[in-house]
Amino acid sequence: MLVKCPGCGKEISKSAMICPHCQCNTAALKKQETRPCRICKTPLVVKDHLSIVYKSNASIVDGDPISSSLKYTPCPKCGEPKPILEESAASASSKWVIAILLVVIGIAAAAYLKFAGH
Repeated sequence: MLVKCPGCGKEISKSAMICPHCQCNTAALKKQETRPCRICKTPLVVKDHLSIVYKSNASIVDGDPISSSLKYTPCPKCGEPKPILEESAASASSKWVIAILLVVIGIAAAAYLKFAGH
């Protein structure tokens, strides 16, 4: 099976330890969290492209920093200044709720149609 190299984007074997095109150490990158660039879809290591920067005298309330900001590193392939957008926990959980709700509605509609016909 072929996958895209995180370094150059060319297709390589999924089991390749080093990309034959750009010599990228793919084995090391497999252990890190990657997400596709939102523009060109090149796999990017999250910790290399998105980090939280704490301002001086930052205070933390309820586990959340009050004085912090996100710092982005541009995508090396397309130059997008914010290649990885951090998804909030609320939006991630709401996607699951919507998906489950759609499944339940689909099942209810199928049951209604089955029994309404008789």
